[in-house]
Amino acid sequence: MPELTVIMPVYNVAAYLKHTLTSLQRQTMPEFKVIIVNDGSTDETAAIAQAVCARDSRFTLVTTPHKSAAHAKNVGVQRATTPYITFVDGDDVLDLTAFAGFVPLLKQAPDLIISDIAFDGPGNQKRQSHLNLPPKMNRAAFIAAFPQLYAADGMFYNCNKVYRRALFQPLTFQDLPVGEDTVLNYQYFYQCSLVLTSSRVYYHYQQRVGSAVNHYDGRRLAVRATETAALCRLLKRWHSPATASLITADWLKTLTLCRKNIYFSRPDGTRLTQPERLTKLRRILTECLQHIDEQQCSASQQQQIEQYRQLLQDPEAFRQADQQWLNENNDIMF
Repeated sequence: MPELTVIMPVYNVAAYLKHTLTSLQRQTMPEFKVIIVNDGSTDETAAIAQAVCARDSRFTLVTTPHKSAAHAKNVGVQRATTPYITFVDGDDVLDLTAFAGFVPLLKQAPDLIISDIAFDGPGNQKRQSHLNLPPKMNRAAFIAAFPQLYAADGMFYNCNKVYRRALFQPLTFQDLPVGEDTVLNYQYFYQCSLVLTSSRVYYHYQQRVGSAVNHYDGRRLAVRATETAALCRLLKRWHSPATASLITADWLKTLTLCRKNIYFSRPDGTRLTQPERLTKLRRILTECLQHIDEQQCSASQQQQIEQYRQLLQDPEAFRQADQQWLNENNDIMF
């Protein structure tokens, strides 16, 4: 019997889906299931997925009216029946031995498996996460290692993680434009008593201009506040001694991510005007700075914070900084 189900939410990814599905079909571990949830695509996504399902009984297609990636993931989780689940985006690629590498890990009956992940960007840009975590952690060890996981951005993404379905089922993805995976991970982490990690890189996350992460979204600050609130709840439930430092780190991360997002193109290719950018920049800086505890910051971070505070007091310097950030933008967070 298969141990693993892959849940794949898809929406208008016809240009990439064949490559992703081929990387799944060719896995050297033959026994697994794939639930493709078509979130009301208007291109050829559904037809491509259905063609594979017709030829390969491991694959099932479910089509829903267009709502969100979060809704599609929830539908997939509800349909899954195997002990473990993982997630694959419809425009990414897996190494052919990806699932075979899970076999010895699943035999240990973990609550969670976390692996390193590769990021493939435009122009052959590549980078890899380096979690450098203990390979096996009980609850106490996981809590102690969490700051290291956070520092490596390991709290993001569902696609480099394998979850025990029984622990996952009480949870649901929140309907957010991005960040639904991070919020759910924080909720899931609290339930984990045995966590396994691997430095093996099997998942290639494709960084594309115009993707869900890489376009301007006026809701980004609110989404990040939701993620931070979920992080805060986790740390307090854990009674983590790193709570103060990690919450400050998260607001610093929010400041950087939201500042960069202002310079991305909208989905229709247009950009914010300078007056629009300055208004939104002021809001982001003001909101984030009030939550940052400078006693938890390094000397370089304190210097950066002071520079931001000075920009808020000097309109001309603020405009010059905006122009500099505009010139640095390349429409992708890589």
